[in-house]
Amino acid sequence: MLDVEKIIELFTRNDKPMNFIAWYIDEPDATLHTHGFYDGAYVNTLSRLDEIFGHLIEEMEKRDLLKEVNIILTSDHGNEQV
Repeated sequence: MLDVEKIIELFTRNDKPMNFIAWYIDEPDATLHTHGFYDGAYVNTLSRLDEIFGHLIEEMEKRDLLKEVNIILTSDHGNEQV
């Protein structure tokens, strides 16, 4: 969860705190391209993403950042089994 710790540090540092951060995660798309829908890796990746974003929210709550920060979550596209 090093990315989360770095993001929190950038928002809260005393010297020029950030007011915008773009954070790119290539999942679960990368796992789908590698393993497909029927491999357990896809579900594991979704669970891991849930943990990461949950940790981000928890850390922001601890520091009262949720009152000051807007979180915009996007993805590249949905996936459909054909």
